[in-house]
Amino acid sequence: KEVNFSAESDSVIITTEGNWWWVSEISLNGKMLDLNGIDTTKENFTIEKTEFSFERKNSTEIFISMQPNPTESERILIIGLQDGNYFDGIKILQSGN
Repeated sequence: KEVNFSAESDSVIITTEGNWWWVSEISLNGKMLDLNGIDTTKENFTIEKTEFSFERKNSTEIFISMQPNPTESERILIIGLQDGNYFDGIKILQSGN
């Protein structure tokens, strides 16, 4: 799934088809985030960074918010999701200012 955000603060709720999935990776502008110490198989958890917030609200609902982008460069947030041998993902493109 690909979502486009303006340079302003924005958010989206995404519903998954399956309910037994986990976050396999998160990258912002090509830089991988360290997910060690975060149990992404839990039914609800939040990952908060300066630029964005990712919340698994329940087994099928994801809330993602992005802070305003003060730079001229586009931000690219990629979230990899996995369910067994099935891989999918979310790509958020946030416009530059």
